[in-house]
Amino acid sequence: MPSISLCNIQVELLEEIVGYIDSYQWISCHPGRTDIWKMLSIKPHLAARLQRLEIHRHEDFALPKSLLTLSEYEEPSALAEELDTFLYNGVVPPLLTELIGHTNLTRFYCNFLMDGMDILNNMFIKLFEHSPGLQELHITATVSRSSNLLDSLNLNPKKLPMLSLRAVVISLSFYQVDTLGLHVILVDLLIHSCPSIVDLKLQWNGASNLSIYIPQFLLRGNWPKLARLTLEGDGHGFYSNGLSDAEKSLIMRNFLSRHSTLKCLSLPHDFIFKDCIGEDSLPNL
Repeated sequence: MPSISLCNIQVELLEEIVGYIDSYQWISCHPGRTDIWKMLSIKPHLAARLQRLEIHRHEDFALPKSLLTLSEYEEPSALAEELDTFLYNGVVPPLLTELIGHTNLTRFYCNFLMDGMDILNNMFIKLFEHSPGLQELHITATVSRSSNLLDSLNLNPKKLPMLSLRAVVISLSFYQVDTLGLHVILVDLLIHSCPSIVDLKLQWNGASNLSIYIPQFLLRGNWPKLARLTLEGDGHGFYSNGLSDAEKSLIMRNFLSRHSTLKCLSLPHDFIFKDCIGEDSLPNL
């Protein structure tokens, strides 16, 4: 029979652990963890304390056996089947997108293939409306189905400034013509709403029959603190269609002259043209 002193130690330790769990600020897991999303949906005071939310897609994801024995979790077979469905379809649970609406995040990382513009619609609207202090944003998505996104994604830069956003990685793949409007909206949002970006990576991929154009990025983009820039995909898509090499070179030259703070620059092979980098225009590179 345990001594009184040992019992007291156990109680104190339990109270400390419970207190720590009750004040957690970081979740990093698979999007199929519906047990977590369900718990947070009925305890919004816990969701409100979240600062970092990281969603990873791991093919070998599994719950530890010790957790599977707890009554709060579903039966192993049912949970495994549910996770297989998420892995196959690439669907983000609705509870997860709802959760973002109850948080005020400083970091959001979602390295997960999402199917459909409606999901991205919910993600970006909720992030920009409810996490004005966001500092890091990383989203990787495959957009193969259209929706009413262009009508519903009403992100007004004047109303939704993201002054704290420092690091941005957006990687999107498109497979239908009617999904291409999304990248234009996001680039406009970065230009008008996110003046403090230091590290920026954009990657656009499309089917062979799709042309992706975002000329406003080079023409109007201006981030006074930008230190690292990575652009991937079709380099010609960053210029208006039909421009000569000399015109493209001038556009790039002007863009780089506005970003003399750059220390690291990575561009597609078809992005650089003769005389596009002025002498002493990048003193920190």
